[in-house]
Amino acid sequence: MARHLARHPEHQLIYASYENDLAEAKSRDIRDYALRSGVELRPDAQRVGKWLTRQGGGFLARGILGGITGEPSQGVVIDDAHKNREDAESALMRERRFRSYD
Repeated sequence: MARHLARHPEHQLIYASYENDLAEAKSRDIRDYALRSGVELRPDAQRVGKWLTRQGGGFLARGILGGITGEPSQGVVIDDAHKNREDAESALMRERRFRSYD
């Protein structure tokens, strides 16, 4: 994702994981990689959960149930949608995750 933003700093990207803390930890790593790749961030928009480039692009990190309504993007990555195997095999948890995208 950092490499993509280095090539297309005008793009908006979204990263989602099963919980917000994990998504933000990944966002921190991706932001560091992006900075080392030459991506310039807006000084007023560098929060770990949502940061923006000087060219109008940016990065949003959310937990699956955190909501991304109204956030445009050119790419979405869903990583670790379930906390563990038990959640992944639970019909109730799968349905809850599925419904969160409505």
